[in-house]
Amino acid sequence: YYRNYKAEDGDLDYYVILGPKILDVTKKYCRLTGGTIFAPKWSLGYSGSTMYYTDAPDAQEQLKKFVNLCNEHDIPCDSFQLSSGYTSINGKRYVFNWNYDKIPTPKEITKYFQNAGMKLAANIKPCLLLDHPRYQEVEKLGLFIKDSESNNPEKSMFWDDEGSHLDFTNIDTVNWWKKNVKQQLLDYGIDSTWNDNNEFEVWDNYAKCHYFGEGMPIKLLRPLQPLLMMRASYEAQLEHAPNKRPYLISRSGSPGMNRYVQTWSGDNRTSWNTLRYNIKMGLGMSLSALYNVGHDVGGFSGNKPDPELFVRWVQNGVMHPRFTIHSWNDDKTVNEPWMYPQIINIIRDAIQLRYILMP
Repeated sequence: YYRNYKAEDGDLDYYVILGPKILDVTKKYCRLTGGTIFAPKWSLGYSGSTMYYTDAPDAQEQLKKFVNLCNEHDIPCDSFQLSSGYTSINGKRYVFNWNYDKIPTPKEITKYFQNAGMKLAANIKPCLLLDHPRYQEVEKLGLFIKDSESNNPEKSMFWDDEGSHLDFTNIDTVNWWKKNVKQQLLDYGIDSTWNDNNEFEVWDNYAKCHYFGEGMPIKLLRPLQPLLMMRASYEAQLEHAPNKRPYLISRSGSPGMNRYVQTWSGDNRTSWNTLRYNIKMGLGMSLSALYNVGHDVGGFSGNKPDPELFVRWVQNGVMHPRFTIHSWNDDKTVNEPWMYPQIINIIRDAIQLRYILMP
């Protein structure tokens, strides 16, 4: 019996970090990869979210209704995470492309949230579907990852359709991205970016990336792409408001992502087992220097949580750095603080406790 190992793409650099305690190892790892983003205080508050509002045909009214219900039920809320439905047409998501049928006046809705003391984080994705209104423009600029057998853009499945991924190892892509973050989001009154679906699931492992002029296949750069994407978003926000500390969210990343973003455990499913597992997962992420983390409270998918599960999930969630109730339930319900009138007082007390504990 024996084991063997083969490095197909050359030597690997190993970093061995030692210490008398796990805490010492984590501290050394942080010194190597960077500290946690110093986000604004409002990022510690309750952040509302659901895919239901922005996917509704009357998205703008649904969003206003959330603000009004927070006030009606005396639920403190500092921000709202705008799911990708604000860009969707017939279920397809087109990044940087507002759907004016659902949200006729984006600046009005951002102002509505601002007047209520709430910030907005808009969902953005690093892939353009083939029928995206600006696909040909981006293709001509050469900003996509290239197919391994040609100079055409790579094509992979993305959100139930086919699309091409942007190449953030190309400085022209970074500049294009920053320009659109500013012009299509920040100039409309959006406060921060939610960098989503950025696992770069490019089907062609040998698809060609620019890699700053040197060229390299995506299979060696997959973890780097989301890191460069979030950095571009971070820089765009900082350039737009140089006197404000940026706040960003990213679903994926690699060592060093903690310098730029807050993250979470992804699309979880409603169950007691998920709640238990997410607690362990958060502890593990924290040991890997991802301190600014949380989970979709109540579960992202599945049926709605029963009252007892929802109470316990909220009571647990308010103790995490990221506290967001987010859902896209299979039974077409929405996880909201007021979803069960008989427990609204318990939910309110838990959220208000978080605000009491905030520095």
